Amino acid sequence: MYKLIYLFLLLSMPLQANPWYCLCYDELVENQAKTVTNCRPTSEECAILSDKILVGSKQIIANSLKIACTQINAVYPWDQLGGEWQASKKAGSWQYLHACLLKTDIKQAESSKQAESSKLNTELLKLEAEHPNQPIFLVADEHRVSFHTFDRKLKSFDWNGAIDYSHDLELLWLIHKSEQGKTLSVVDFRSDTLDLIPILTNIPKDAYVTISSQLRNIHLILGDKGMSFGENRLKLEWQKDPKVEYQVYSETFESSIQPTNTEIVGKAWLETQLERLKLNLSIAKDAPSLKDEGKCENEGVCGRAKYFPSAPNLIYIASQDCGDFCYIHCAFINKKTGETKALSNCGPYLFSQNLDYYGNENSICDLNNRCRKVNGKVIGILRSTLQINF
Repeated sequence: MYKLIYLFLLLSMPLQANPWYCLCYDELVENQAKTVTNCRPTSEECAILSDKILVGSKQIIANSLKIACTQINAVYPWDQLGGEWQASKKAGSWQYLHACLLKTDIKQAESSKQAESSKLNTELLKLEAEHPNQPIFLVADEHRVSFHTFDRKLKSFDWNGAIDYSHDLELLWLIHKSEQGKTLSVVDFRSDTLDLIPILTNIPKDAYVTISSQLRNIHLILGDKGMSFGENRLKLEWQKDPKVEYQVYSETFESSIQPTNTEIVGKAWLETQLERLKLNLSIAKDAPSLKDEGKCENEGVCGRAKYFPSAPNLIYIASQDCGDFCYIHCAFINKKTGETKALSNCGPYLFSQNLDYYGNENSICDLNNRCRKVNGKVIGILRSTLQINF
């Protein structure tokens, strides 16, 4: 009897509304192009679908996005939008195959972010296709990202946020700013689709972001233009159970509070990438030390050298200056001829996969040390960064 009463009460309780992230685009339905509405349970899944729409598929018509990811709140999408829906191929998602049911006056919390994300994704794929045999360098200039070959700039567009690159992980990190707040996203250069994956949303506007992990030797700082590091910070700990802390500025950052609105929307992606470092990138090897000519104040510093086995040059420490701090100066030396050439600094030097070009600071160079200056800092090479650093 009590079980029947409990079951009756349970069935009588109103179901709780959930956030759905919906968009409209064109796809082939029974061999005819139709505008459809698709709703997914998370903003991350909606963003992935939005990027797929740009390149298209056998069913999805390329570049046919009508309305970008828009949040609605309902038990099921049809409760707010109406119509007869059916389950999508993506588990947990629903679609309406007859029209776009979204109205342009619905608040589109993700629209501006999706537009810039889609643009970045499209440009990367297009550049790879147009320049299949040339290394493509990534250059960051404050809030702008540009793409270069050795001899010219290919594309450049503004990114309303901060940019940094994890060389050993081949991940491009971006903070996007909009009216709804700041979002941290990542582009995986080992993926075929180069999707822009949201990681954190609703980042406090007065904080810069640090990403750290003891497991994968990563520590990045992404700060806004004009924001000093005497500001509050949001700390993302990339671990088995990713966590964020909002740390109020002090000399030691001892005061930490749990951010109320920040959400780790990319938690599943972070957890699946825990073993990422097992995909080792080629790195420079230590070479036998060259003759120390006494130009370093500390013994054993001058002459330290690194190289790639198939490259014609070694990079070595040529001299050292010590005052309040010690600074080292490096040079190239040709392994066959012994010819040397001074370098402006000691790295990091970012080499292409074939070791025919490298980037350093604001220059892109070939192995004959012919260089071209770029406006900004070389932060990586698309899919193929090899690194030398002292």
